[in-house]
Amino acid sequence: MKRTDIVCIYGKLLSTLRLYRLAHKILGKELGMNPGDCKLHLVAAGILIKLGQIDQAAYHYKKAFNIKENISYLYWLANTDHLQAEVCKYKNNKEATINNGAALLNDKGLRLTDLGKFKEALQMFKKAERSGGLNPALAYNIALTFSKLNMHTDAIKYYESAQSRGINTPELLNNKCYSFFNTGRYEEALVCCELACQMLPGDVAALNNLSSCYIKLGEYSNAMEVCNKILDKGYKDANTYNNLGIILEHSNEHQKALECYDKALLLEPENVAFLINKGSCLAEMGDYAESLKQFDKAIIEAPKNISLLSLRADVFAQTGRIDEAIESYKLALGL
Repeated sequence: MKRTDIVCIYGKLLSTLRLYRLAHKILGKELGMNPGDCKLHLVAAGILIKLGQIDQAAYHYKKAFNIKENISYLYWLANTDHLQAEVCKYKNNKEATINNGAALLNDKGLRLTDLGKFKEALQMFKKAERSGGLNPALAYNIALTFSKLNMHTDAIKYYESAQSRGINTPELLNNKCYSFFNTGRYEEALVCCELACQMLPGDVAALNNLSSCYIKLGEYSNAMEVCNKILDKGYKDANTYNNLGIILEHSNEHQKALECYDKALLLEPENVAFLINKGSCLAEMGDYAESLKQFDKAIIEAPKNISLLSLRADVFAQTGRIDEAIESYKLALGL
C-alpha cells in the first residue's frame, strides 16, 4: 500500500471522528509532497465540505480530475452528502450568538469602517472577539477589515472562520477571491469567482473578478469571453474596459487597448491602475511624453506606488533623462 493511500485512510478516519481540521492539516502536508495525487485531492474535498470551505472543496475536486474549464460546482456540491443547511446559513447554536458587550463593540467597528478608519475598526472587532467569541458575522467583518488593510493572508483565515460557521454567500466568495488574488493564489481565486458567478449569474463584479483571474492565469480567450459577456448586456463598466485593454495589449493590439483604457478612465478618471495601464501601453507604443503624463496623474493619487515609480523610471531612462530615472528608482526602493 502506498503512503498516499495510508494518509487517505487516516484522513477519512479522522473525519469520521469529526477531527476535520487535523485531517485537513495532515492531507495538506501530504499534498505538498504529492500535489498530483487524485485520491488525496478527493479526500481533502470531502473534508473541506464539512468545514464549510466550499470554494476550497471545489478547488481540490478540480485538481483531482485535472479539470481546466468552468464546471457546475453547485450541481456537484448539492449532490454531496455533507452540503447541509449548516454550510449555507448560520449555525443555530451558541457559537452564532453574541453577547451585548461584544455586539456594541462590533457596531462601533462597523461605524469606524464606514468612516474609512480600518485600523481602529479592526481593534474594535478584535475586542469583540475577545469579549464574546467569534460568530459568523464578526469573523466576516474582521476578514473584510484585514482585506481593506491589505493584510490578505489574515483576511483569508477569517473568511474561512466565517465559512466554517455557516456563511457561504457570493459576497464572501467574491471578497475571498480578492484576497487570494492579492496573495498570488490565482487558481484558488478563480474557483471562488466561478462559484460566485454560478450563485449570481450575470453579476458584473463577480464576472470582472473572473476575467481578472483568467488574465493572471494567461487564459486570455476566456477572459475576453467574460468581458464581451458583460458588454453585450449593455453594461458600461470601467473594470471591464480595463480588463479588455489588458487582453488586447497582450495581443499586440495597442491602439484598441488604448481606446479601452480611455473608456475606463472616462468612468473613473483618478483610478491609479487604469492610469498605469494606459501609461504602460503608451510607452509600448513609443509615446513617452504622453506616457509620463499618465504616470504623473497617477502619482498624485499614489505617490508611493512602487510599480508606478519603477515604470516611470523606465520611461525616463528610455528618453535619456537619467538623473530623473535614478531619482524615481530611489523612490521606488524607498531610498
